[in-house]
Amino acid sequence: MELIEIIDKNKNPTGVVKPRDEVHRKGYIHKTVHVWVVNKNNEILIQKRSKSKLTHPLMWDVSCAGHISAGDTSHETAVKELFEETGIKAEISELEYITSIERKYFHGQIKDHEIYDVFLIRKDFNLLNLKFDPVEVEELRLMDAKTFFLSAISKKDFIYNKEEYEIMEKILTE
Repeated sequence: MELIEIIDKNKNPTGVVKPRDEVHRKGYIHKTVHVWVVNKNNEILIQKRSKSKLTHPLMWDVSCAGHISAGDTSHETAVKELFEETGIKAEISELEYITSIERKYFHGQIKDHEIYDVFLIRKDFNLLNLKFDPVEVEELRLMDAKTFFLSAISKKDFIYNKEEYEIMEKILTE
C-alpha cells in the first residue's frame, strides 16, 4: 500500500499521510512528478500507459510519472519512477526542474487533485535496451519533439496537459 502525504491549498505539507486509494477517493491534494526524457536528437521518450491503469489506460504520456510517497522528495521520486517505468538510471543531478502545475482530474470514483513537479532530463539511451514494468507501461517509443506536440494536441490517444505541454514545447522546439 502506497502512502502519500497530503498537502494544503497553499502547497504546504500537512504531515497527514493517507493510502493512495483514499487520497484519490476523497480528492486530497497531493504531489506527483512528471519526467521528460529527451535524447541528443531532440526525441522525447513517450510511454503508452498500461491497460490496467485506473486513469488514462492505453493512452500516450510523457516519459514517466508517479506519486511522491510520504517521506520522499520529488527529485528522489523522479529518479525512482524513471528507473521503474523505463529502466533508465539517472542521478538527481541530471534532473532539470522546470515547473510545478496543479491539476484536477475527476472521473467516476477518482478525484485526483495533484500538484506535479515537471522535470527534464537530457540523456542518450538505446530504446531496445529499456526494460519497462508491464504493470505500469504497455510500450515505449521515441518521438521527435515537434511531431510529439502536434500529435498530442490533435490526437485523442495522448494525455493532453495543456499548460505543461505549452511550457515544454517552448523549451524543446525553439
